[in-house]
Amino acid sequence: MPDVRLLSAAALALILLLAMRRVILAAVLGKKIGAATLARQPDRIQLVPATATIWPSLGVWEPRALRLQANGFVFVGHYTIPELPEIRLALHVNPAESFLGSVVLHPRVGTWVEISCRHTDGTRDSFGTLKPSGLDTPAGCVVERLPGASVDDLVQRALLHRQAKPCQPVAASNAVEAYQTAYAEATAQLKARGISRREVVKVASRRIA
Repeated sequence: MPDVRLLSAAALALILLLAMRRVILAAVLGKKIGAATLARQPDRIQLVPATATIWPSLGVWEPRALRLQANGFVFVGHYTIPELPEIRLALHVNPAESFLGSVVLHPRVGTWVEISCRHTDGTRDSFGTLKPSGLDTPAGCVVERLPGASVDDLVQRALLHRQAKPCQPVAASNAVEAYQTAYAEATAQLKARGISRREVVKVASRRIA
């Protein structure tokens, strides 16, 4: 009978070897990988109204949505995104604080919550429970990733750490447009500066951590 410990060690060694291969490829081909990734990213998105049936179950989105609503957010609607067909989105807005809030599902990433605001000078602040991407934070912006944080803690973090400068007003009537505009602006900024080799290596390293 084979030694389970030896098999486990061999499997672990193979996983580590494949992981290191990914980092080495990132170091060698970083700029090309970054350019190819950006080329696949749509410049703009369109939120298409949907119903709650887009979600695998209520438990995926509803508890998080209810906590957003308990913290002053108003539910706007469920949406799909044709340009990003795997995404499911429950959009919320807090007009008093100029915040957009969203519960987002991607089948390979999981479910996360995002709270954001756009400032009148073109910068933005974003607070979410998604794991850090490894990309640099744009100049003049605040991006905080707090995986595992509760919705209540995330809201308080956003209120305390957003920048003290005027925000673009948002309401239920323009929340969809504001979300689409924020995506387009962030994507344009990222494509304009590009993704460096260092960032590609950082992303690859985070995936094997």
